[in-house]
Amino acid sequence: MIMVWPRSVERLLAALCLAAAAVACTPRVVLPPVPVATDPAEVLAMVRQREDTIHTLRARFSATLHQGENVRRAEGVLLVKKPDRFRLRLLSPLGFTVFDYVSQGMHGRMELPLEGKQLVDDEITAQSPFSPIDFRQAFLRGEAAFPGQCTAQAASAEVVIDCRDDGGAGVRQIRIANATGTVTREISFDGAQPRAILQFDDYRVVDGVAVPFAIELQSPERGVTVQIALRTYEINPVLADGLFAAAAGHAS
Repeated sequence: MIMVWPRSVERLLAALCLAAAAVACTPRVVLPPVPVATDPAEVLAMVRQREDTIHTLRARFSATLHQGENVRRAEGVLLVKKPDRFRLRLLSPLGFTVFDYVSQGMHGRMELPLEGKQLVDDEITAQSPFSPIDFRQAFLRGEAAFPGQCTAQAASAEVVIDCRDDGGAGVRQIRIANATGTVTREISFDGAQPRAILQFDDYRVVDGVAVPFAIELQSPERGVTVQIALRTYEINPVLADGLFAAAAGHAS
């Protein structure tokens, strides 16, 4: 069956593409040697400790979205202020905001100014292939990215993290490369079915922290693939609370 998406949903999907263009702004830096950890649990602890050094983040991006024969591109900015705030904005070539997503705590608000639409919480989930939970896992990390009870096991050149809810159902899987101690793949599940798949590559060191400049985001159920390439990162910049106010604030 061929699904026809409303333009508001297409804009939402485009906004999720955190990039797909040249990344010459940031030079390639060889990742520093990773201390050898023989215990998979130590590898997991190392990754989480590294992520926890990032308290705030600003990232500028371009993006490419593939859905069937349709290809769309976007430019935007992501702001993160842990533990519970992030903002994702998409701008037109003329600088007008066409998409604005603000998350504070467990609540999300999405605005499409050109269409005069405002959606909150469950309304967003109903119109998006990626849920507010997916957003929090990808951007806020921490407990959101490692939900429930997570165990680590060695698997060839990787460590596989298996996260399960209180009932024992698998909710998330994370793969970490032994050679670099970096996350290479994450899968979020609804039941036994993958809901969202993220793949990370092209890690570079920015302000002493290894961050991915190539990301691919997939929604298997919707047949959507987002190719991502970050242009710039700022690690731990000062971000005023007003930047996360809903509606007309400026995320820059």
